[in-house]
Amino acid sequence: MGKGRIQKKARVLIAEDNITNQMLYKIMLEDMGISVDIANDGFEAVEMYRDGGYDLILMDIHMPVMNGIESAGKIMEIEKSLKRDGDRIPIIALTADVLSDEKNNAGKAGIVDFFTKPISAEQLYTGLKKYIPMENSKNSNENNSKIELLDNLSKSAAVLGIQKEVLLTLINKFLSNSSQYLDNISLHIKIMDYDNLCKEAHKMKGAALNLRLNTLGETALEMERNARNKIEFDYSNLLETMRTEIASLRLIYSNLEV
Repeated sequence: MGKGRIQKKARVLIAEDNITNQMLYKIMLEDMGISVDIANDGFEAVEMYRDGGYDLILMDIHMPVMNGIESAGKIMEIEKSLKRDGDRIPIIALTADVLSDEKNNAGKAGIVDFFTKPISAEQLYTGLKKYIPMENSKNSNENNSKIELLDNLSKSAAVLGIQKEVLLTLINKFLSNSSQYLDNISLHIKIMDYDNLCKEAHKMKGAALNLRLNTLGETALEMERNARNKIEFDYSNLLETMRTEIASLRLIYSNLEV
C-alpha cells in the first residue's frame, strides 16, 4: 500500500450513519495520524462544518435526515457566502455505487471525488494523499502495515460473522497452542508415519484457513496432500516454514490492539 502519514495534524469529518463503518474509518484514519470527528447524518455534518477547522470531509451519499449530496450543497452555499470559493474544503463521497445522474448532481454540490465501498486502508490512503500532504518515514511504513492488518482482520471477521476482537482472541489462542501441532508433526516426520502426519497437517490446515491465516494454511495443505499420497518429500522443510510463519504471526498478533 501507499507509504506515509499526514505531514500535519489534519482534521477530517466523517459523515456516515453506519456505526460499524464509522469505527472502521476512524481506526484507519487515526492510524494515518489524522484527527477524526463523526457526524451521524448530513444535517449534523453541516452543523459540525460550521464550527470550522476541517481539512477534508468524507461524506456518505445515502444517509437519513439529510443525504450526502444535499449536505455537500449546503456546505458549498456556506462557503460561497463566506467567499471561500478559492479555498474550498474537499468533500469526498462514500458510496457502494454511483449512478451517472447522482454523480452529476454530486459534482454540482461540490463533491470532488468518490471512494467506492467497501474501501480498504490502501485505497483510502491513496485517495486522501491527493488532498492532504503525506510524509515518508520508517514509522509511517510500520503504521501503514498496522492499518492494512486491521483492515484485513475486519474483513475476515465480517466474513465469519464475528467481532474483530473475538477473531483476534481466537487467532492468538490458536497460535499459543500451535506448538502441540508442530511437535506432533515433527514426530510423525521422524518415523515417516504418513497417516498420522496427514491427520495432523489436516488439523493445522483447517484451523489456519478458518482463521484466515492463509499462508500457514496453504503450507499445511501441501503437507497434507503429499502425506495422504505417501509421497517422499522434504517434509522437514515444510515444517520449518510453518515454524517461521507461526513465529512471525505470534509477533504480529500478540502486539495488535483493536
